[in-house]
Amino acid sequence: MNIAYRDFCEKIEKIRSDRIHGATFLAQEALGAFKVLASSGASLSTLVEAAVSVANSRPMMAAQFRVGNELLHFMDSERSIDSLIAHCDTLSTRMKRAPKEAAKYAADYISGREKLLTHSYSSAVRMSIERGVAFGNRPHLFCTESRPANEGRDFADVLCRAGVDTTLIVDAAAPYLCGRVELVLLGADGIGPFGLVHKIGTYAIALAAKEYGVEVAVVADSMKFWPSSVKKPIEPPKSSKELADGECFDVLNLYFDVTPLKYIDTVITEEGILDSESAAEVCQNIELHHMLE
Repeated sequence: MNIAYRDFCEKIEKIRSDRIHGATFLAQEALGAFKVLASSGASLSTLVEAAVSVANSRPMMAAQFRVGNELLHFMDSERSIDSLIAHCDTLSTRMKRAPKEAAKYAADYISGREKLLTHSYSSAVRMSIERGVAFGNRPHLFCTESRPANEGRDFADVLCRAGVDTTLIVDAAAPYLCGRVELVLLGADGIGPFGLVHKIGTYAIALAAKEYGVEVAVVADSMKFWPSSVKKPIEPPKSSKELADGECFDVLNLYFDVTPLKYIDTVITEEGILDSESAAEVCQNIELHHMLE
């Protein structure tokens, strides 16, 4: 194994084990590692293998999969390393721009809503709310802790410091509080025909929102969509020690769940506002590379 490929594999392993950063950040990190490998003069077969590794590095994050899928399709038709590196830059720019564009639509969409509920830490949701604040929209936000890693606590702190009236709540209170808000606003780790992949607890929130007649909206740029032919992802269990060191009982520690699209009312992308059926159609228009089948 040459040094460049070894460094790439070490970077992908760090991405696999990362429990702090979100999907878009990690996809950018994977793309950057791939670009460095391509710049090192690696063979086409090595780059193909690397793209597959990127796609499979985080099963519950669609952006990782899409980066690998896009790179594989590109290498099928273009074998120039300079062109491949330029394509990496194009993908990176797209991933930086798309969430900001989606946030513009989302900020307009939530304008005038006085009480919102969100779950976990979502950069797309943060940008949407901060943009709304900049234009005078100041909703009251209920924000979950988002155990076991408590990302929601950090999210509440960030938004509070941005001037948002924020209340931190325990995860178990979220379904109950759906009856007190006008909108549930969520981020996404991925969207497929099978549903929305997001932090564990999202499914329960969406069910409660449906019971109360409260709209569920998701902010997700186009790189967060899986091809429709992808199988429903299965999450590897996380460390049991985050929950307990029990000796006489088993521990199942999951970070994500899958909410069927029928419980999602609105999906806000950089290209506009979609309903759940239109979101499923977006997936149908994404071609799955044969090496990822």
